[in-house]
Amino acid sequence: MPRRVDAAARAQRQPLRRGHHLLQLPRAFPLLLLAVGITGFVLHADPAAQQTLFDHITESVPGSFGKTLHSAIKTAIKARTGVGIVGLVGVLLTGLGWIGNLRTAIDGVWGRRPAKRKFVKAKLTNLAILAGLGLAMLSSIASPCSAPR
Repeated sequence: MPRRVDAAARAQRQPLRRGHHLLQLPRAFPLLLLAVGITGFVLHADPAAQQTLFDHITESVPGSFGKTLHSAIKTAIKARTGVGIVGLVGVLLTGLGWIGNLRTAIDGVWGRRPAKRKFVKAKLTNLAILAGLGLAMLSSIASPCSAPR
């Protein structure tokens, strides 16, 4: 049986055997922190948008919950730098782990033993792959935005 067909058959017999760890939801938490940090910077830079948001909150969420939400957003705006840095570092570390787990899952599907790499070299390689994926994502987002209409 050809190698690709054999690997596909193994993957179908044992779905997600090696890839189950890629689906962990808590890894989205640093992304949430990064989004809060970016939102804090945007709202700090544009007081009109900040006031519009607060007006919508007051209108849509009356009572004590609205006041709590208003206070939480003000706190997030004040703590935007710290939250953004923690979120960015968390996203970076999560991304490095994700790339390493993806590499292990692909090796498992193909029936290969993972290559022995030194810790620093593996992290730098994963960082390069993550940077490439990030650049590809940014270029795919930027290209439709810069296209003439």
